[in-house]
Amino acid sequence: MSATDAHLIDLHGRREDRSVQAPYMDEGDREIYFQEQREEDACLDHMGKAMDMVVQVAGAGVDNYLRVTVEGTLKRVAAVRVEGLDSGDGG
Repeated sequence: MSATDAHLIDLHGRREDRSVQAPYMDEGDREIYFQEQREEDACLDHMGKAMDMVVQVAGAGVDNYLRVTVEGTLKRVAAVRVEGLDSGDGG
């Protein structure tokens, strides 16, 4: 869980930095950014699936602390995902 949180903090920082730089990006920079964002989105997909699996594997025996922790992580995954720049092609 702590490694996932660390990755989310890193992804948030990267996306925040790029959004500040966006007005100064040329077309080449934006294309590089969108490629990196697609790779980050794939990482976020895996994080979300991993968190879902934690709950599924624990099943009914999952304690409240773990459930709350996983739900919080899933919310952070969703929040980081919406931070990316819009490519104009729906993604």
